[in-house]
Amino acid sequence: MADPYEFFDLRGATWQISKLGKKKRWKEAMSVLEEVERRSLELNVIPCNAVLSALAKCSQWIRAVDALWGMQSMAIQPDEFSFGAAITALEKAGRWQHALGTWMQMNAYQVQPNLIHCNAALSAPSISLRADVITCSALISACEKGGCWEQSLELLTRMGREQLEADVICFNGAISACEKCGQWEQALRILGSLPDYGLHPTKNSFNAAIRACGWDGQWQNALLLLGDMEDKVLTPDIITYCAAICSCDREEAWEMAMLLLSQAQYRHLRLDDVAVDAALHAAAEVAQWEAALLLLANMEAIAVPPGQISFNTCIEACAEDQWERSLHLLSQMRSTPRVRPDQITYTSFFNALVLREQWKEALQALDDMQEDAVPPTARDYAAAMSCCRRSAPEVAKALLQRMLNSSVELHSFAYPALIAAARSAHEAIELASDLFSRRLEPDIVIETALLARCARDGINKEVVRREATLGGFAAQLLRGLHRT
Repeated sequence: MADPYEFFDLRGATWQISKLGKKKRWKEAMSVLEEVERRSLELNVIPCNAVLSALAKCSQWIRAVDALWGMQSMAIQPDEFSFGAAITALEKAGRWQHALGTWMQMNAYQVQPNLIHCNAALSAPSISLRADVITCSALISACEKGGCWEQSLELLTRMGREQLEADVICFNGAISACEKCGQWEQALRILGSLPDYGLHPTKNSFNAAIRACGWDGQWQNALLLLGDMEDKVLTPDIITYCAAICSCDREEAWEMAMLLLSQAQYRHLRLDDVAVDAALHAAAEVAQWEAALLLLANMEAIAVPPGQISFNTCIEACAEDQWERSLHLLSQMRSTPRVRPDQITYTSFFNALVLREQWKEALQALDDMQEDAVPPTARDYAAAMSCCRRSAPEVAKALLQRMLNSSVELHSFAYPALIAAARSAHEAIELASDLFSRRLEPDIVIETALLARCARDGINKEVVRREATLGGFAAQLLRGLHRT
């Protein structure tokens, strides 16, 4: 059988490795490099870089880093392209900390991004310079993914100091890093500095800056950016509008969120649930339930089926004074295919019921939770008991027993409603004693409820004599009442 490496030299090996790397056949590329070593050919940085490039293309970051540091054992000095390929592999794998660490090692190897070392594999000087910029761009992208906005700004500064011409992609990465950390002022500063470098902001530049404004509710700045974007003949897309709508998540800006949503529809943009849910949330924040329900009803018409978040937001919007609508929304949600209530759904629904003490609906909700595979929590039971405390105190006590018999983790906040609903001070004290016997930590709410209930009946000598049989917490409360 013919030797596949019969006519084999270093130049031919480098060509084979580069060809295999373009086809993402990294294992075969490494085999060729191993054959170079086996034949004791005088190895240099060029075929090593070709292997590193192949590994980077295939996201083989562990092998890429191993190959980079293995060059030293072969007495080969890595160059800027060697580091650039390894950093690219790390960035693709989301290993931003390793990418930054590799960047910091470049100085130790006396490799400066502004030094151009052309090699045989990359003969054009402009391509070698591009490798330096790619190294920095990959690091900035790694900073973006890791939320390291300060490091991304430092990298931009270093590129300027070493006379590397950063492109708009580098600046966009820094803006996105600031956006992910809520640094909207820094994001706007970088965006505003682009013309100083002879660069024009792109749609991605504006989208990242508008998203940054959304973190702190900077809706005025988001709208200014939207207008500036159109002045530069850049057409906003659905990402732009979604970011702008999210920035309007404030009391004074919910109407602007609805207007932006209408503008997106007018531009025939394909809306998604993120944009619509952002507008719903803006309305819910100020209890604009009518606007929220109208938008929910129109979601099917704009080809955006309402989901769990959509229903939850509307139930929350109706919680304050529209409990019947909350009930209708819950029923509609439970009958909608592929949409099921969750804990957030029922928490918002119970909030609506507690305000109107709708105890029958609260009992039904507890049963519905079991059917929907949403286990009731102690807070849910407490809300249901609070609904019962005036109209159905016996039901409240039954709910307490039901909770105690279940696997629900007991909390002290289940008790205030029961204490307030107690038929007498004697019963209220017994409930407080029960709380203490279960080694639950009493709080000021329970103390206030017990004091108020006992004060309604007055504290006589018989009750005071019983304090010795009570837990320390109840006894302390009784002594306080006795003094008053």
